[in-house]
Amino acid sequence: MQLVIDNKPRTLPEDKILKTIHINSEKTWRGGDQQTLYLVRELKKLGCDSHLIAPPGSLLLERAEGEKIKCFSVRMRGEADVIAIFNIYRIIKKNNYHLVHLHTSHAHTLGFFATRLIKSKPILVVTRRVQFSIYNHSFFGLNRYKYQKWTNHIVSVSNAVKQQLIEDGVSKDKISVIHSSISPNDFTTTLEDSIDNLLPLNKNGHIVGMIGNFDRVKGQKYFIQAIPGILKEFPSTAFFIVGEGKYKKENELLVSNLNLKERVVFTGFIKNVNTLLEHFNVLVVPSLEEGINTTILAAHLLKKPVIATKVGGNTEIIRDGFNGILIPPKDKSAIEKAVVKLLRNKDMCRQFAENGYRKVIENFSADRMAKEYFKLYKKLSGFNDKIYK
Repeated sequence: MQLVIDNKPRTLPEDKILKTIHINSEKTWRGGDQQTLYLVRELKKLGCDSHLIAPPGSLLLERAEGEKIKCFSVRMRGEADVIAIFNIYRIIKKNNYHLVHLHTSHAHTLGFFATRLIKSKPILVVTRRVQFSIYNHSFFGLNRYKYQKWTNHIVSVSNAVKQQLIEDGVSKDKISVIHSSISPNDFTTTLEDSIDNLLPLNKNGHIVGMIGNFDRVKGQKYFIQAIPGILKEFPSTAFFIVGEGKYKKENELLVSNLNLKERVVFTGFIKNVNTLLEHFNVLVVPSLEEGINTTILAAHLLKKPVIATKVGGNTEIIRDGFNGILIPPKDKSAIEKAVVKLLRNKDMCRQFAENGYRKVIENFSADRMAKEYFKLYKKLSGFNDKIYK
């Protein structure tokens, strides 16, 4: 079995519609899953025949089926799941897809081995969404082969991610940058009943919040450590921390130790998080590293001012002093000063919000993202574009 794939474009007949299948192995709902749904939906509008493989019971599968996207349910139990490989192989072989797009690390491995069993092998495209080195969390060093040998092309969601891939030894000619996106049509801000009781009763109080999975790199603890200083200036402020994850209890303990339980709300996972984001006065993104943070895009679409660390793709969305404030990572004092500055200055908040809204509409729309992916697909496959004109 040949475990290295070439990068030669395939030439398809002029009368054939480009058929793609997208594989996402995540059971939870995070930014990458939303981006997968955006892409498959928008490609369908462009006339690209796009289907999806996702785990049973996942929100991605549920939402995609709700939008009448052709879906296949496959249970994926890690990268060495032989049954999943065989099931994916059967789906790809039966439907004769021209291109397979792999949206997660496990999907990358499973999809690669599944396509090795097919004589007429499809193009393999992988999206890389995280900034850390491919050698972190690498199963027996497998990532060296996955990213350098086991894909035709890699799409990074920011220039920061591309640079890290290059530093890891991946050829720059094998990488394209296509930024993640947001869809204005998905935004409903009708408050859910489950959220209503989370909002503070004091109408004069501010709400400052952050949104993200509880992971070391998301920097929740620095946000929490900044809260006492903010409360000295604005004592009626409420702080919302949205998300779930293995470090949640650790952060809840920190809040308790700082005697902040009366001012801090841990909301847990919220299905439609924009319904709560709509009520924020300021969004804080204290990440230590970041591929690209789509919550920033959501905040800009809702015209909310943003404070974010100067790391990764954050700097490709925010221009300091224009549509937000950039601060150093791991700096609770910088978070405190920036939040106080915005809460004191309503005109600055309005200006940042307007500038952010314009930038996201012009540069980060879901239809724009899909058009860039479709252009890449056709280039990689050698597809004749006449049928789409």
